[in-house]
Amino acid sequence: MAAARSAEAERLDALRRRLYAPDVTEAEVAAYRAAAAQQQEVGAVASAPARRARTTTSPRTPRRRTALIAGGAALLVAAASTVLVTTHPLAGLTASSSPSPSPLARLIEGEVPTSLASRSEFVASLQGGREPGLLEYLYEHRTYLPQAISTPQRAASTEYAGQGSSTIALDPSSLAQDGGRVTVFLVLDRAATYSWRAQRIAQRNDRSGPVLELAEQAGRNRAGEPTTTTFRYDGRAPTRLAVYTDETVKWGAVVVFTD
Repeated sequence: MAAARSAEAERLDALRRRLYAPDVTEAEVAAYRAAAAQQQEVGAVASAPARRARTTTSPRTPRRRTALIAGGAALLVAAASTVLVTTHPLAGLTASSSPSPSPLARLIEGEVPTSLASRSEFVASLQGGREPGLLEYLYEHRTYLPQAISTPQRAASTEYAGQGSSTIALDPSSLAQDGGRVTVFLVLDRAATYSWRAQRIAQRNDRSGPVLELAEQAGRNRAGEPTTTTFRYDGRAPTRLAVYTDETVKWGAVVVFTD
């Protein structure tokens, strides 16, 4: 049984590495996603039930906007902040060196409706070395927000920008430390494959390894077309988001913590 699981993990890792190849096909992306989903299901059977839902090399200085939502009305508070975006070699973040002690969170995936003009603006901003303006777009088009962030009692959002494979240092508030949901919006400046992993640095007394993998996603985005993914986590919130894509691809992301 252990040998079978090891073989399946090696197959999944091989499929994941193919995502970064310039000649990757849609069939290979689909095969990876199917294998990842199967691994999650197997892990879910082997583990005790937990709270789950169906549920980007240049540093940038992103803007942060916090939304306090109550009774259907939103109060937006804007504040300047500097968020670290650092480059990490892929080898340092492979599955073999970052063991996951429990099944990865189940994901809710979707797309954000956008016009051709909006997608062109996102692409132009990214290629000009700026944030895409995705956060502003989302707050101006509230009806496009997924339910996970349109109906919570608390929400904190931050926009990031980067290029190639990078690691975003997240800064969840104390309110996010007893479990909740994370929604990741991602937009690319060109059609390309990508993947990301939501991670948490293990505490000193945590025997599961230095990095805990909470959720991962992979796919192929069209130029300027944002996608959205939501997952639920228990306990401490994820503290970084590792984004993997071709080194020439510029990307923008919005990460939202909600209850």
